[in-house]
Amino acid sequence: MAELQQYKGNYGAAIAIYRTVLSTYRSIGDLQHQAYALADIGSVYRSTERWDETLAHYEEAASLAEKAGDRYEYSEAVCGIADAHFGSGRFDLALETYQRAARIAGETECLYVKAKATNGIAETFFHARNSEAARIYWREAYDMFAHIGVPEAATVEIRLNALDESS
Repeated sequence: MAELQQYKGNYGAAIAIYRTVLSTYRSIGDLQHQAYALADIGSVYRSTERWDETLAHYEEAASLAEKAGDRYEYSEAVCGIADAHFGSGRFDLALETYQRAARIAGETECLYVKAKATNGIAETFFHARNSEAARIYWREAYDMFAHIGVPEAATVEIRLNALDESS
């Protein structure tokens, strides 16, 4: 229900539902699912570009995921932390964190998170006006997204085509 509310742009409703979910998992001491709920809340804040709240929720999600031994959620949360740094203009820290997320995702064989982090690396290089580095990372992200058949492949392909046309 919260995802639907978030998709529809009803961010307040989405956060309220996610907080209810978080409260339930806290009451039973389920660290893994607390991490998921915190990351979900972080994603809503990311959608509204509230970067401090985004960062705080993803950092807490990463901490709980690590305690729970959930390497997948840990890599997702680290990628969310990188998004928050990027969104708030801390590009050096974003690049470092995206690279860490990609490394963790590679270790856990989570191709989707590795592709998201690689796309973030490309965006960060592009922002720094390093088009050649961005192109390399976008090609890598495209290959991963296309391999797993997710819509993000089309978005990255558009970025690559626009970059090729501007060259």
